Amino acid sequence: MKFFLFLFLNIVILNQAFGQFSKAMQPLHDSTLNNYNWVIQNFTENDIETLDSINQKIQGYWILGMAVAQNSDNSKAIALYQKALKLSIDIKDSTAIIKSYQGMGFPYFALGKYAEVLQVHTKSLNIAEELNDSSQMSLFLMSIGAAYYYLKNKEKCMEFQLEALKLATKVNNVEVVMKSSKNISAVYSEMGKTDSAVKYMEYFISYVKPNDYAQLSYSYAILSVAYDVTKRFTQKKEAVDKSLYFASKTSDKTNRAFALLKRTEIYKYQKKIDSALADADTALEIYRKGKLIDGIQYAINIKNWVLEDANNPDILINGLKEIISIKDTLYNLEVADQVANYKTLYETEKKEKENLALVKQNQFNKEEVVFQKRKNQTILVVSFLVLCLLLLLVFIVVYRTRVNQREESSKIEKERYKSVLAAEEKERVRIARELHDGLGQILSTAKMHVSAIENSKGAQMINFIDNASNLIDQAVVEVRAVSHNLMPATLMKLGFKLAIEELVEKINDVGRVQVNLNLREPFGEMPANLEITLYRIIQEILNNALKHSNAKSIDIGLKVQNNRLFLSISDDGVGFDTTQIEQAKGIGWKNIFSRISMLGGDIDVNSQKNMGSNINISLPI
Repeated sequence: MKFFLFLFLNIVILNQAFGQFSKAMQPLHDSTLNNYNWVIQNFTENDIETLDSINQKIQGYWILGMAVAQNSDNSKAIALYQKALKLSIDIKDSTAIIKSYQGMGFPYFALGKYAEVLQVHTKSLNIAEELNDSSQMSLFLMSIGAAYYYLKNKEKCMEFQLEALKLATKVNNVEVVMKSSKNISAVYSEMGKTDSAVKYMEYFISYVKPNDYAQLSYSYAILSVAYDVTKRFTQKKEAVDKSLYFASKTSDKTNRAFALLKRTEIYKYQKKIDSALADADTALEIYRKGKLIDGIQYAINIKNWVLEDANNPDILINGLKEIISIKDTLYNLEVADQVANYKTLYETEKKEKENLALVKQNQFNKEEVVFQKRKNQTILVVSFLVLCLLLLLVFIVVYRTRVNQREESSKIEKERYKSVLAAEEKERVRIARELHDGLGQILSTAKMHVSAIENSKGAQMINFIDNASNLIDQAVVEVRAVSHNLMPATLMKLGFKLAIEELVEKINDVGRVQVNLNLREPFGEMPANLEITLYRIIQEILNNALKHSNAKSIDIGLKVQNNRLFLSISDDGVGFDTTQIEQAKGIGWKNIFSRISMLGGDIDVNSQKNMGSNINISLPI
């Protein structure tokens, strides 16, 4: 085993430069050594420690780190690269130090630790500058720019990406040229600078290999986004057609789904609503078969967007029903997962109880045998047995207490779970009522006006047409309102920060109360379910304050510290009796407590009459 590892390392050591390292690995890509699982199963840290030279040990940690990172064990990969870094610093090998820092970048990125990504790539850039290695410098400039993007600093991101592209073009580092130009195009597109986005995406495409169909399909789809449909329709259609063409040459159907969703904008602009909906449905089906939740949500949003222009009420209503059905399906899948977790928890607890009962029975049998054998012994032995029995009774009492606590805890969790289901059912009833009382009545009235057109003439006909058109416009507004209540568009498109800012702005516009928002950034990346739940919690607390507190001022504070999120909401209102929360008839507070409990968080509610209220929430990230 040691011989094969030694041979493997010596092949790599002949090529110390980072750019040559990958080439040295290439001949091994056709052998079993390319199998990362094989490396993990056959080489350990102990094997690496037996190697003769420090250089061989460094290379060993790199190889094992690369293998475990590919197997998604990112924390272990970081630890292995850190060992390689320590040895590299000991022998003052600048190239090895760069390689070790660079190795840490990928697992840090996979874990969402973008500040650490920025740190290791900045250190690598400083060393590359000392070595005057322009090719490496361009690579690290690009990586630093990417880290700034995920740290929500687009200005810094663009500064480093542009510098990386300039330097990479100068030294002909094709890989960096392609990646940085694509990154620049994407950011320009987000910033609304379409001409610049088109320029850099076309520059990227010029470097793509002719047979890389998947990359070409994706690139032309992204390029189509930059073309304004009203000003550059021809270019936009050509880009989408090319994306679909190259997608047809790949085995991955998600490329086709992505391209189809881009074609919906063209069909919508041409008023071909049926064709646009057909493309959206096809893409949605592809994502559903692949169980790609993000793709499903994206396709739903596109379809909802297309439905806004549907003049046929039947199409509009059927489309909305389908969207709600899909959202219900996703919700049911989540509930099924929770039920499975509860079932596993129940089976585990049942097993533990059976084991404890068996231990108890065995213990009792042993004590009985001892008692029978020693019943004629001295008072000292009898006293000892009595003591043992007392200890056993204490054990039973403690055990019973713990069982009761577990049962009580399980009962509380079930009640909270029922509260969540009740809240979801209430939401469904509310949506159904809004559709029936609002949208249903508007469409029924519109239908009556449309039917009356047949038997009318002149001004009366025009009046019926105008009334029907106005009613359909009202129906569109109703649909948008229902859609916004299901999932705020700002939260889906622009993220949690802008969604909360929009919510506060709408409350302040009314003028009844002043809401002060204090967000201490950066938040970093938060899971989608945490963002949605946190938004709903804040929304529910604000609604309670607006309805009952008579407050003139509400303060909201949000910060992240030590991998926990801290939310505080306080007002100067009339206050309330916190002991009455559990007896509240509504499900508002129950819903808040249940959501926080499901996320493993804590909540502290403080309020006194005429002294305002203060609510503090802590959630793990």
